[in-house]
Amino acid sequence: MFFFEPRAQVLAAGPALFRSFTSAHLLYLVFCVVMIVVAFWWIKGRDSATKEVFLSLLCLVLPISQAFRIAWEVYAGVFRWIYSLPFQVCSSMAIITLLYHITKNRRFLDYLFIVGVPMGSLAIIFPNLNGEYPVWYYYTWQYFFHHALFILIGLTHVFVCGHRPRLQTAWFTGLIVAVLLAFDATLNHVMNSLLGQPMIGPDSANYAWISFGAPKTPLVLIQQAFGQRFYLVGVLLCAAVVVVLMYTPFVLADRRRGRRPALEAAPASVAAAV
Repeated sequence: MFFFEPRAQVLAAGPALFRSFTSAHLLYLVFCVVMIVVAFWWIKGRDSATKEVFLSLLCLVLPISQAFRIAWEVYAGVFRWIYSLPFQVCSSMAIITLLYHITKNRRFLDYLFIVGVPMGSLAIIFPNLNGEYPVWYYYTWQYFFHHALFILIGLTHVFVCGHRPRLQTAWFTGLIVAVLLAFDATLNHVMNSLLGQPMIGPDSANYAWISFGAPKTPLVLIQQAFGQRFYLVGVLLCAAVVVVLMYTPFVLADRRRGRRPALEAAPASVAAAV
């Protein structure tokens, strides 16, 4: 079946390769939006217990999808140590949801919402698939499904189940970022050393895209603005801005909620005094 064929065999047949901002890309974007909207429509009006089960199941589907992706890469002959392990920013979301499913610690999903939703949205708008894979192919479909799925999980966590990320626990999100960043930087160094590759190059390990920007994505603009030497500084600054913007609505809402009881109590105290 063409959908699952090894890449070399598929490319030999001469199918069209994926290009961003084409009709095929727009169809994939529509697929992502419809997937999220249908899930929200189905869960709307359900009781809180059903919503929590739904969220937990979604958190299991993500690592299962990632595992199938790696297995398929081995079968299709496209598995590469420098790219295929689940330690990119987006693929690592499968590890985060699995940790949530095991521990039920909602701060893992706070991280997925704060970091994953904006990153996933950028990933499907500026897919790192340019010219590499056929349009109607398992890898291409799985790429969009995976990112739409963790966007759906993040939105369900906050807007369906009502779990609100709190500034008091933002340190946990920062800790996950720091751990993954340190791990990926070490992984890049070790793999490039073992493979005899430079830190920057088309065949270099670049987990989490912290060594250089992915071609034809906003990361390239960061690399151009800060230069290769300070590229990682630029990435961290941009990530910090995204995190602040994502937390700001919740901080403002909490402050507004904190003022409301005092304002509501004031008329009662005045009446008692009279």
